[in-house]
Amino acid sequence: MKRSVLIVEDNSINRTMLAAILQKRYNVIQSTNGKEALQILKEQGHAISAVLLDINMPVMDGYQVLSLMKSDESLRSIPVLVATGEIDVDAEEKALSLGANDFFLKPYKPSIINLSLENTIALCESSALINEVTYDELTGLLSPAFFFKRAQAMLDQSEGDLVLACCVADHMELINELYGTSMESAVIKRIGEALSSIADNDTILGRIGHDRFAGIGPMINLDPDKLGELENEVNSDGLSLRIRLCHGRYLISRSMGSPIRVLCDRALLAADSIRGDRTCSLAVYDESFTKRLLREQFLVNSMASSIKEKQFQVYYQPKNDLKTGKVIGAEALVRWISPERGLISPLEFIPLFERNGLITQLDQYVWEQVCKDLREWKNKGIDIPHVSVNVSRIDVLNPAIGNVLNKLIGKYGLKHSDLHLEITESAYTYDSQTLVDVVQCLRSQGFILEMDDFGKGFSSLSMLSSLPINILKLDMDLVRSGNLNDRKSVVLGFVITLARELGIPVIAEGVETREQAETLCRMGCDFAQGYYYSRPLPRDAFEAYLKGTK
Repeated sequence: MKRSVLIVEDNSINRTMLAAILQKRYNVIQSTNGKEALQILKEQGHAISAVLLDINMPVMDGYQVLSLMKSDESLRSIPVLVATGEIDVDAEEKALSLGANDFFLKPYKPSIINLSLENTIALCESSALINEVTYDELTGLLSPAFFFKRAQAMLDQSEGDLVLACCVADHMELINELYGTSMESAVIKRIGEALSSIADNDTILGRIGHDRFAGIGPMINLDPDKLGELENEVNSDGLSLRIRLCHGRYLISRSMGSPIRVLCDRALLAADSIRGDRTCSLAVYDESFTKRLLREQFLVNSMASSIKEKQFQVYYQPKNDLKTGKVIGAEALVRWISPERGLISPLEFIPLFERNGLITQLDQYVWEQVCKDLREWKNKGIDIPHVSVNVSRIDVLNPAIGNVLNKLIGKYGLKHSDLHLEITESAYTYDSQTLVDVVQCLRSQGFILEMDDFGKGFSSLSMLSSLPINILKLDMDLVRSGNLNDRKSVVLGFVITLARELGIPVIAEGVETREQAETLCRMGCDFAQGYYYSRPLPRDAFEAYLKGTK
């Protein structure tokens, strides 16, 4: 049975377009202004699953509609998606504070609207059940819904400043991987108990995510020594992998009018900023985080047009035989050269695109450019055995990845062995079984698979026996930063010997000196890439490099 949705839009063209987008999946009810919409909601609200609301309207604008809906017990649970003409942080914050659930932009994108509406309805329907549960079963802390409800009430009623603190437990996915779900649950329970032990009676505590906790009160003790004791308590059972607790603090002034969820996101942003930093356990949110958010928003908004304008350029770094020095292939690396901001570091935009899913679009752009270049080099008679391209963790989860790659191979008349696929070690720790299945499928189709950055993370060496890769790439930090010392030599020698016993060739990344190259060669390493041989080069410069090595 179709759900019913209400469109509130005074512009007849926009209203008709929205109705056309939604009518296949929903019973669409239309209203031309806020006053009329409220009347419809009072009469049919029990049967309406969501409202799509324009902000700027005559008679009664969208803010007034939101305010009146959320003050009405019979209407407040109906989710509202607000239409905006452009990204406006102030407008979005105001709408959120009045109870909006999500936003969609004009001009309308049918797929985005349908997915947003479907997800919002599903989430709100699930929340109707979740909200009945006051406490988190595992930790005894408040559940997310009740924490935000009680925290917002404290915020609304407080006559002074408050402290909002969020705690993120780092490496929890690895606890699950190494020790199983029962140990992971035990650690999460212990974190909840530890946080409760340092909270006073005026503090409201909640578990707001799988590995995320929050507290709000007039005064929360975030003294470094106290945080160190807290972390030691969580790690008291002697696990070989130490759990890091990353804390983010946000000082809430009485004059602020932002909703608690927005403030909590800011505290979490501060906590997330120190994940992986073992020298710091507390970060305080300030304006620098806002600037970073604006910077990230610029990168996200510019991504599509930058691909169209070919601001993303593919550079090639050769791979060389350690014994002969001969070029045996290359790795494709992407560089973003913006007319406005110059060279944008991959360390800035790649993690961002991996977080929001845009990396898939960028990867496919790079794959096609590499296939195109390979075809042109072959037509010119330039010998390049293969080029390896990066396959992100999100790509691995796409069941259609094989089809995408095979279409490119066919389109440019290449062999599967011309295009090596690099998968990072972190993808294995994220979802090992899915990765194994995808690698097996791709390898059966003829692709050559390389495990990139091996030794950078926490993967078990048993991964080498369970994951059917063709080539192992050692993380550059194992061979970079000066001469190879005795400890590094032992580690490198062990990994190289193990790989050779398994019949897996080894490539060392980050080779910068002749001494490193000679040491790796003596250890039995097969290939290398790094500044000792060549920096990553633009297409034409790499072509000249290939011609010069003949």
